[in-house]
Amino acid sequence: MKGIRIGAVAEFPVLHLRRRTFEWVPFKLKITSIGVELVDSKSGDLRWCLDFRDMDSPAIIILSDAYGKKTTEHGGFVLCPLYGRKSKAFQAASGTTNTAIISNLTKTAKTMVGLSLSVDSSQSITAAEYIKRRAKEAVGADETPCGGWSVTRLRSAAHGTLNVPGLSFGVGPKGGLGEHGDAVSRQLILTKVSLVERRPENYEMCAGCYCSPVICSKLSCSICRGAPNVCN
Repeated sequence: MKGIRIGAVAEFPVLHLRRRTFEWVPFKLKITSIGVELVDSKSGDLRWCLDFRDMDSPAIIILSDAYGKKTTEHGGFVLCPLYGRKSKAFQAASGTTNTAIISNLTKTAKTMVGLSLSVDSSQSITAAEYIKRRAKEAVGADETPCGGWSVTRLRSAAHGTLNVPGLSFGVGPKGGLGEHGDAVSRQLILTKVSLVERRPENYEMCAGCYCSPVICSKLSCSICRGAPNVCN
């Protein structure tokens, strides 16, 4: 991934649960002043990132152990994004604990961004059950891209731009909406049934809206007539 790297507040060795192979793979989880970064243990490449302000509620779900017992240390935890992005499951590797990671996450978000991340320990979800849940969220055939654009998304300082009292829609000093908003690079992807916003670095879904296949088909035809290169 390319872009500006944020200095780490803390760094933890973790195991990331891969959905397709059901394997726990070693990575480094960096907690920065604005969010978390998943870094390849060998190459140091950034594989995934999530801003604190883009986390859902609950932001963190505690996984049960293999026997369904609610336990912070043996089951792992799930980080839950907003805007339709896929959640990811982690487990503390040797040298740290799930409790230490979660505590650092919540404290950093509160101190640096002023957000209180909610932690849900009430669900008895094992890693295997989590995999089944994630599989239902997988992209289907209807999500095959028909076209796409590179765009700049103007963000407010809050979770998106909806239901923000007194939000100024003027462009602020950081290029976003309002004084404390910012701007980020995105891709808009048109499919047969939706218009999806994705991160260009890792293709993670940020947001999307579903509409009639007829409307998407007409929009796709209009795009291809006006800008053939978009649909190649």
